[in-house]
Amino acid sequence: RLLQANPAMARIFGYGSPEEMIKAINDMAAQSYVNPGEREIFTRTIEEQGRVENFRIEVYRKNGSRIWISINARTVRDEAGRTLYYEGTHEDVTEQKLMEDMIKENERRYRHLVENSNDIIYTTDTRGILTYVNPAAEKLTGYPISQLFGRHYGFIIREDHRESLNRFYEKQYRERNQVSYHEFPIVTRDGRETWLGQQVQLIFDQERITGFQATARDITDRMKAEEEQREREKLAALIQTAGMISHEMNQPLQAILGQADLMGMSLPEGDAKKERIRIIKGQIERMRAITKKLMSISRYETKPYAGKSTIVD
Repeated sequence: RLLQANPAMARIFGYGSPEEMIKAINDMAAQSYVNPGEREIFTRTIEEQGRVENFRIEVYRKNGSRIWISINARTVRDEAGRTLYYEGTHEDVTEQKLMEDMIKENERRYRHLVENSNDIIYTTDTRGILTYVNPAAEKLTGYPISQLFGRHYGFIIREDHRESLNRFYEKQYRERNQVSYHEFPIVTRDGRETWLGQQVQLIFDQERITGFQATARDITDRMKAEEEQREREKLAALIQTAGMISHEMNQPLQAILGQADLMGMSLPEGDAKKERIRIIKGQIERMRAITKKLMSISRYETKPYAGKSTIVD
């Protein structure tokens, strides 16, 4: 039962005056508490401890809407130690509670995204010691989280890339670059090589850098595809060059062959030089056959197959 209330309390609960509120409320737990059972918790706590601080409950206002209040109260007792009444303050903390709930929900969603992400997400201190890794790190590297946490991130980097990667992030730290990106290979627990593309952000406490936060993605398939593309381009360039060389060689070979024919025609029968000319012509024909093969490599050729289908070589 409400004994006294000031205008601010009446206003919080939506009443026009303290008198109106005192007259309207005969049972705080039943009429005001959204969860009446919390009144029992309040009473038990204040009786045992003699006071409560920041006791938050959801209550009804006069019009039926809900708000959150924070109660600070103490027990007033008579000389025999019997409780006479409770006195204290109510503060409307609805906006603060909604903000806290929103922050908690955002944290829950963020935690869910991080924990279920396919990308590695981790943090380190300024020395590079891992202070957090998500489950994706365990899945991708093969190392349990317990074996990653507390170690320098560099131990999984392929040895020939460790020094350059350290210099890269030392530069980011020194120049205070907010975000950087780098690609490098790691060696998983079972010895496989995996390429990661990693974006790193600096973590600040006001103006002081306290660590790094990174998101790393497996780019092994992309790196393999790019390497295969480079090999194809190199092969295509070699084939094109071979075709050009063969084309350029054909003309002088043809001229040499023609001159050998003329020389042979000018010699009398039985001349020993005719055999030498025959050998020269034979070798030239071998060279022409080689250049013809090289030129055929740079062309697409089709071959008949079953029915009207053809095979593209």
